[in-house]
Amino acid sequence: MTELRQIRSLNGLAESLSALGGTVQILRGLMLVLAGAGLLWRVVSAWTLAVLLLVITVGVKRSPGTMGV
Repeated sequence: MTELRQIRSLNGLAESLSALGGTVQILRGLMLVLAGAGLLWRVVSAWTLAVLLLVITVGVKRSPGTMGV
């Protein structure tokens, strides 16, 4: 297998990649990013549902035919 140092166009890439850490650290970082994206998706979904329920509730309360509700 050819090392990155032997490929002229990739000269210096091995040193810059080593600054990120080993494979384990990179995988842990990717898992943290994925978990953060999942958490963000849950928060956005919860807020969207809350606002939708609020709009429906206000619309029902302000409609003329609420039958005294």
